Amino acid sequence: MDTANILIGFAEIAIALAGFTTISTIIVRISDSTSRNLLAVRLKTILLFSIHLVLLAIAPTVLFQLQPEGDHYWRCSALLSLCAGIIVAAIGFIRLMPTTINDPKNSWLQTISVTLLGTVSLVTGWLAYAGNHPAFWYFATLALILGANLVMLAGLILSFPIFDVHRKSESRE
Repeated sequence: MDTANILIGFAEIAIALAGFTTISTIIVRISDSTSRNLLAVRLKTILLFSIHLVLLAIAPTVLFQLQPEGDHYWRCSALLSLCAGIIVAAIGFIRLMPTTINDPKNSWLQTISVTLLGTVSLVTGWLAYAGNHPAFWYFATLALILGANLVMLAGLILSFPIFDVHRKSESRE
């Protein structure tokens, strides 16, 4: 499989996740298991990670047009991803994390896993820039960001009203 196809595949998945998230804002009503703040945080986080993933998937493709030599183009892409990753991390930790932590309906497992995946993606992004085998570390960064996005998507889907109905019927029994 060609590297360009893999990168375009990551971009397509990220765009699909962002599209699903925007549709979810229309479909999902506030359910008993998710507060308004937590739903907003989940939506914002998925959109942030999706935009970040699209940027990371497209950067090497665009930089390849400049025809840099060997690993240099992966390192340039990693530098761009680190800049975007620091911005996403700052927004996540400063703006979204306090809202998530203070919400009583918050799933701690989801918060810890997204934070861990996001933090490790910054480390792999640094390794793609400064370490050996930059292409490997770059794809590891893409996979970690996609993983964090999928964890947030699972949390969003579990906040759909259909799962509340199931929970209500379990509590009656």
